[in-house]
Amino acid sequence: MGVAVDATSNIKLYKFIYEWIGTPYRFGGNTSKGIDCSAFTKAIYDKVFNTTILRNSRDIFSMVDPLPKDELKEGDLVFFKIKSRTITHIGIYLGDNRFAHASSTRGVVISNLNEPYYSRYFYKGGRIIDAVKNDLIEE
Repeated sequence: MGVAVDATSNIKLYKFIYEWIGTPYRFGGNTSKGIDCSAFTKAIYDKVFNTTILRNSRDIFSMVDPLPKDELKEGDLVFFKIKSRTITHIGIYLGDNRFAHASSTRGVVISNLNEPYYSRYFYKGGRIIDAVKNDLIEE
């Protein structure tokens, strides 16, 4: 996947993503037959980080501390406003400007934030707020 094993602190994250690479995009989908960006991100947080997050990208953004691109760490979220005034796309940051996401044209892939398309529409990064994590654990 373009990331050296010793460069990551979370083998479970990369293994999970690898199993989904190539899965087709399907709006509203949440299975290996087709998945959308927010369902893919939600599945990663459920299975890799044992954290339940909301289902759509705009709602998930309400659960994060916004971050600029240069402060992102592996496992943080990246949000995009693609041809819209509102958040329309989400992915999970992997480090080195790379992120995993369910692309509407290519399915589950790893892309680079510096690609002109993603650079143009990048909105903000985000890290799940600890208070949100604690609230979710207590429920």
